[in-house]
This record gives sequence, structure tokens and C-alpha cells, in this order.
Amino acid sequence: MSFSEENRKHYNSLHKSILLLGWILVPIIFVLEIILLITGAHQKQYMTGNVAIKLKVILPTIIDFTVMIGSTIILSSEKIHIRVKNWCSTFLIFILCSVVSVFHSDFIFLVLLPCFVIQFSTMFADVLLTIITSVCSGLVILPSLILAMLQNGSDNIAIVASGIAGLGIFVCGVLISQLMLKNSQEQKALIRKYCVNQEELIDELQVEPMTGLSNRKSMNDALLRYIQEYHEGKCIPHLVLMDIDHFKHVNDTFGHNAGDAVIKNLASIIRRNMKGVRNAFRFGGDEMVIVFGNESLDEIKDIIENIRNEFKSTRYNFHPDDPITLSVGCAPFYKGLNQKSWFELADAVMYKSKEGGRDTVSFADE
Repeated sequence: MSFSEENRKHYNSLHKSILLLGWILVPIIFVLEIILLITGAHQKQYMTGNVAIKLKVILPTIIDFTVMIGSTIILSSEKIHIRVKNWCSTFLIFILCSVVSVFHSDFIFLVLLPCFVIQFSTMFADVLLTIITSVCSGLVILPSLILAMLQNGSDNIAIVASGIAGLGIFVCGVLISQLMLKNSQEQKALIRKYCVNQEELIDELQVEPMTGLSNRKSMNDALLRYIQEYHEGKCIPHLVLMDIDHFKHVNDTFGHNAGDAVIKNLASIIRRNMKGVRNAFRFGGDEMVIVFGNESLDEIKDIIENIRNEFKSTRYNFHPDDPITLSVGCAPFYKGLNQKSWFELADAVMYKSKEGGRDTVSFADE
């Protein structure tokens, strides 16, 4: 699995955990708000019972549940980009903390709760996200702190002192978040480097040295992958088996170096027409395999015919007069087949081309 796929898998797991945390916290906050209301913790001189219910229970609860429902829809979607989900997860926690900070500013220590979200945002190693989160947190914390001091009847000196202290705590939170963000980015870059090196090593191990095509082990993995995609309804894969006609005669008459030159030429033509080696394999000897996924049958026929014609048109110094040709068999995967029987079907269709005079392409019935 590539680094980007692993990264996406990691973040999707993290998003599920954040959603679960949110759905746990919101009911707990609601229950605590009810308890505070019953115990009279919100009964200030400026606030009657009905106002307390609306401002301290109903309104924050509506906001919390609305945000949770919207976040659940976004984070559960497979179509939304992973970075958008990272932002959604961060602002989900930010809004939950901000609602507590704004609507429960009676308790001074809760006012600084959005500072926590600045550190939370660093886990995604996204500089812009952390900057935006810091700005938004500051816009929530400072007004909430002033409001809290006014509600609690503090004098001007106390309000200024609390504002300075709150600002200091906020700045410290931002500075700490920058250190955490730098550390997250460095760790992510290091992991990416090792993943890329590992992918390159795996690619080298999966490439057959002489032809530059993927090897037999890689072919088996590809067949299993396409069979799985077939059962998931993603595609109807086709397996193409190619064999050089009278290759033994070339080897016996002109030597193995000549045979190697013919094989290398075929591999080069396949790579060029397939635009790479991801789905092109050397099965063994002079047999080559191509696996198609989402391509239509017409596209497959065009590619195969291009390969066959280009290979046939090549002339070699040791064999300048007569062309060397290919026999090709193509078989789709269908219900009832497995990896072995699918390959055997393509092999049987390829021998049908051999028996039909060679230099032809045969297709199994759909």
C-alpha cells in the first residue's frame, strides 16, 4: 500500500474516533447543563429562569447536535477529499469547545477551552489549518473572557488583568502549537521518505530484469486484485496471454542472444503501448501477460493489435527476411472462475490462435 493510501487510511480511522468522541461529549455536556440549571449555578441577577434555559441549555444543545449531524455526513462520505475531512474534524472540536466557552463563560476557566483546539489541529500537519484555528480561537477567547468578567461584576482593573492573562495563555498556546506542528511535519516527511524508499524497493523486486516488465509474483498479485474488484462490481477484467511464434526455432538457429533480443523488443513494444509496466508481465520464457481492468473490449482489441502489428513489422539483423509473429489469447473474468482457471482459459484461447495459423488474436466468448 502506498504512503498516500496509508495516510488516508490513518486519517479516516482518526476521523471515526473524533466523531465517536463528539457523540459522547455532546450528551454529556447536555446533562451537565441540565445539572447546572437545576442547581442554580446559572441564576445570575441578569438572567431569569426562562432565559437561562434558552441560553444555557436549548441554544447550545441545538448548535452541538446540528454540528455533529453535519460532521457525521461529511466524515462518513467516501467522495470527500481527506484534507476537507481534516478541516471538518478540527472545526467540529473547535465549535464544541467554543459553544462551551461562549455560553458558559460564568466559569472563567472554560473561556480558554478553544486554546486546546490549536494543539489539536497540529496532528494533521497542515500549516494553514493551524493558523486559521489559532485566529478563530483568539476571536472566541478574548470576547468571552471580557464577557465573563463583566458578568461576574469585576472592576476595570480586573477585566484588563484577566484580558492580559488570557492573551498570554493564548499566545503560549499558539507558540506550543507551532512546535507541535513542526514536529508533526518532520515526522510525516520522515515517514513519507521511508515509505517512498520502500515502494521503490518493492517496485525493483517486482520488475523482471531483462525485459523491464513486472514479474510473475507481481502478476499473481494483480490477478487477485482484479478478481476482487470484479466481485465488488468495479470492472470486468481481461487477461491477455502472448506467445512468440516459433521462438524455439529462433533460439536453436540463431542462438540465445538473438532470442533475448526478440523478447526485449516485445517487452519494449508492450511497455510503450501500455504506457508503463503496471499491468504488463513476463510470465516466463517468451510468454507475456497483460491484464486490463476498466478498458472496453474495443480499446483492448486496439492495443493488442497495435502490439502484434508493431512486433511483426520489426526486422532483425539475424532474421532480415521473414517476420517474427505473435499468437495472442484474451479471456474475460466471469463468475465461476478463479485465478488458476482464468489463466488456463486465456492459455487455451492463445493455443487456439496457434492452431489457427499463428499471428492472430483470439478472444474467449464473453
